[in-house]
Formats: sequence, structure tokens, C-alpha cells
Amino acid sequence: MVIAGIVVVLVIIAGVYFIGLPIIRGSSGTRSTLQQATTLPTGALTPFPTSPSTKISDTSGIATNPTPSQTYEEKYTETYNLVYSVNHAFNGGQKEIFTQDLITPPLYIKFNITPKMFYGERTVDIGLSSEHVVNLSYISPDAWFKVQVYDADNGMLKDEQGFNKGYSIMTIQEFMVRAPGNYRVEMTGNDVTAEVRILTGNS
Repeated sequence: MVIAGIVVVLVIIAGVYFIGLPIIRGSSGTRSTLQQATTLPTGALTPFPTSPSTKISDTSGIATNPTPSQTYEEKYTETYNLVYSVNHAFNGGQKEIFTQDLITPPLYIKFNITPKMFYGERTVDIGLSSEHVVNLSYISPDAWFKVQVYDADNGMLKDEQGFNKGYSIMTIQEFMVRAPGNYRVEMTGNDVTAEVRILTGNS
């Protein structure tokens, strides 16, 4: 019985040595091979992370030194030709007239209005603990301005725009007359300073 037990132990030891050890070595070699395969060589590009929060921008089409774009004013002067300009106060219905034989439309009219302002103070919440004085500013109720375009040959009104007194309350406006013709432009106003520019198309 003792001899049989010794033989069994020797068989188990031999099996572990000749069969189990090569298997363990082989699996260890495979693991080291896989680890080496996933190691990037020196100088290689690091792959982009794949987390959802990562944002990747393609900059391949962006020039490093882009040429400056043409300014709005440069494009403006290429398209239109300034033929009249005024910037002063209009009071008491003062009128100015400009005529233009329009050969190259449009007749482009732009104006910017600065109305006369009034300033004052007013007490609010009188008799209450919250009584206080507030500053007031408001446009003169007599401030107005209009630009009217007439056919200079027959006196027919072709177009008009203005500020206050039945016109828009916008202080910056512009409009165009697109047909060629002989035109008379009348500008009148009160309690305003008006900057007016009239342009035509460039030939």
C-alpha cells in the first residue's frame, strides 16, 4: 500500500511537470505578446479618446493666415456713388431741395435723425414712504422730418419717408427709387438734426 501511494504521488508530480508547466508558460507568453502589440511605437500618433464628451474639430481646411475680407464700406462704395450729403439742424419747417437726373438707378436715400430732447424731474408716490423724484427725458412733441421724392418733370410724388407726425418713429431709415428719371428730393423738418445721404448706382 505504501509503495502504491508513492507511485501515485510520483505520477502526479510527473504530470504537473511535463503537461501543466508548458501550458502555464504558453499562456504567459501569449499575454506578453498581446501587451506588446497594443504598445504604440515611439513617435506614433496617440489615438483620440472615445468618451462621449470629447469633441473633435476638423481644422484641415482652415488657412493659417486667411486673407482679410473686404469691408462693408468698401463694398458699399463700389456699389453706390454718393451725390449729396448734409448734416445739420432743421427748424421751423426748414426745407432743402436736391435734384438728380438719375441715369444709373437706384436713387438710394439714407437718413439719421436726432430729435430735440426735453429733460425734467417728477415726484412720484407723493405722500407715501416711497415718495421720490425721477428724472424724465422725452422727445419734443414738435420734432418731425420728412423726405419726399418728386418727378421733376410733372411734379408727381414718387415716394416718401419720414420721422414722427404720421411717419415712423424710427430714427434711422432708408429707401430707394429704382426707376431712372429726373427727380427732385425735398427735405423738411423741425426740432431735429438730420444727417442725409443720397446715392446712385455706380455705372
